[in-house]
Amino acid sequence: MHEVPTVQGFLDEEGRVRVWCRWCVEWHRHTVADPGPHPLGRGVRIMGHCHAKDSPYLDGYRVLTSARPWRAVRGSVREASRAQARAIERSLITPRIAELRTQIVSMQ
Repeated sequence: MHEVPTVQGFLDEEGRVRVWCRWCVEWHRHTVADPGPHPLGRGVRIMGHCHAKDSPYLDGYRVLTSARPWRAVRGSVREASRAQARAIERSLITPRIAELRTQIVSMQ
């Protein structure tokens, strides 16, 4: 089995882990299999929910959960519109989608 990428995860109000996917240009939501609080800083392998065919996350990724909550970082990036999401699914990457893919979640 090959090594999977490591990404930053953030807990939402429902206890789910949110991961910013720069390839799909959206927040992926994952339910944590372990009952109870998610261990901060421990890497957990999760299968990706990507619909972008060029995503390196298609085989999953390792999530390191941040102590910062999702509500503190979710507004630091802009998600794709529905039309842009459909274009991403069809591998039609416009200049605007390429620009959106450069966004980085602000940790400040």
